[in-house]
Amino acid sequence: MNQFAAMATLVQVVDAGSLSGAARAMAGSLTSVSRQLSALERHFGTQLVKLRRLPDSQLVARKLADIQMIVCPAPAYLAQRGIPGVPGELCAHDCLVFADAPGAGSWRFGTNARGMQNSISAKLWINGLDALVAAAREGGGIVRVPSWQARDNLAAGRLQRILREHEPAPAALHLLFEASRLAAPKTRIFADYLIEQWRASDPFGA
Repeated sequence: MNQFAAMATLVQVVDAGSLSGAARAMAGSLTSVSRQLSALERHFGTQLVKLRRLPDSQLVARKLADIQMIVCPAPAYLAQRGIPGVPGELCAHDCLVFADAPGAGSWRFGTNARGMQNSISAKLWINGLDALVAAAREGGGIVRVPSWQARDNLAAGRLQRILREHEPAPAALHLLFEASRLAAPKTRIFADYLIEQWRASDPFGA
């Protein structure tokens, strides 16, 4: 299992709100998305979920973070192509998409709970967040990633956050454990690591 690819897929599932929504956004198959998340859950002995209200159960929940998806290109790209004012204008721009294979893409916008899927014009499809940000930084187009993924480049002025008023509300990500699993060293270390990473100071996340 490629844990980095699986974690990137998890981010897409959290953003889309479902496995099927993530599969559509990634132009991949539902089976592939489900397989990656199942492998990640088995490896760490957890259930990875995005929930606004946790169910009553014997499971132990730990909140990891609120994931904020943002849209950002390089200033040089904006100087050449202009700044889209609304999500619908992305169809006239070069978008860099997290996906396993080429296909029609869509990004979610809107401040209500469900948001709205907007079709985009995809120029490049990559299944790695680091590579997507690097392509955007070099002026290749507009990327949509979790705020923490672009934080350093935003702070350095290499990327510029746009369409902020159209961003979806942050999505809460929780880990659910069986009570007996919480004491397992591998599970505890995994949970502590994720919480440390995703609760770190993120001035662009809010």
